[in-house]
Amino acid sequence: INSVQRASVRMYAIDVETKDVVDITGCSANEESFSSGVLDVRQDMILAWRSSLLCTPSLLIGRLSKTTPIEWTTLIESQVTVEDFLVDVMRLESNVLTQKEKDFSAIYFGPKSGTNVPLIVFPHGGPHSASTNSYSMLAAYFGKLGFAVLFINYRGSIGAGEDSVKALLGNVGTIDVSDCHQSTLKALEKHSSILAKDKCILFGGSHGGFLVLHLSGQYPSFYKAVSSRNPVTDIAAIFPISDIPDWAMVESGLEYSPTAELDGKTFDMMKKMSPISHINNVTAPTLLLIGKSDLRVPPTQGINYYHALKARGKKTKVLVYEDNHGLPKTPHEVDFAINTVLWYLDCIDHSIPSR
Repeated sequence: INSVQRASVRMYAIDVETKDVVDITGCSANEESFSSGVLDVRQDMILAWRSSLLCTPSLLIGRLSKTTPIEWTTLIESQVTVEDFLVDVMRLESNVLTQKEKDFSAIYFGPKSGTNVPLIVFPHGGPHSASTNSYSMLAAYFGKLGFAVLFINYRGSIGAGEDSVKALLGNVGTIDVSDCHQSTLKALEKHSSILAKDKCILFGGSHGGFLVLHLSGQYPSFYKAVSSRNPVTDIAAIFPISDIPDWAMVESGLEYSPTAELDGKTFDMMKKMSPISHINNVTAPTLLLIGKSDLRVPPTQGINYYHALKARGKKTKVLVYEDNHGLPKTPHEVDFAINTVLWYLDCIDHSIPSR
């Protein structure tokens, strides 16, 4: 099986008779310079992948043994994604004192040298998923265009234990947002000679889109541009129309029932947890990327937010695609990636490096 452990994906073999769990990744438990995953198993032979933010996936094969560690043989070599970049896995402790669970992490992907580099803050969606040190086409794309990227495993992410996952329930829009901003400040401090403090920009989808809109509303003078894909903008409004209505209830800290209805108190609470509650504060130009066929976060969420920004005279733009939640169709992925960077370039001073 594959399992996320903090900032990496690791491989495990489970003995169904003894119930023993053995890490077969082939490195120490604290090693986070790459991720690995099982692709297929045939008798005692295992086919696996290995990659990182710095390299494309390689293909490995190994023989499982009860007595000796697996010796992995590389079938297909990896390639470097972006030259002269580094990965920095940062362990952090929340400075929000109201929570018992305080540990979270972030992954910085940026150039080894240079100055005045913009930082793309990129929280994952879910919220109960994770960012790992594994190949990312978008990260490589942003890196080649001269941006640094910060991935944040805020509290609520998987890979850090059940307590961390449960810490977010009832606290969306607060501790996850705080963790993202604290991670950004830490990255700017650690890589101060490289990064431009006045060029922090935002990118995220789904709950990550929810977070980047929160960040732009809660820290309006700090972040300079936003690109948000199919974001949750109003938890109260999404409850009756999403294909996972339980998400809105559980993330708000409530028990879900198929017969549940929102009373006024619950409606107000959900509104206050949502990016829409901070819309009057927004100053960063905001690009919204919307899928017309999205059942998870229906397009009205992003469209209504767009109209609310327009009504307040804010700089905003919406791109609508014949696609679903992740905008996974190749032409659409290419289009929103290009338009996101064009949006950033219109908002900050940045020159694309020649390669």
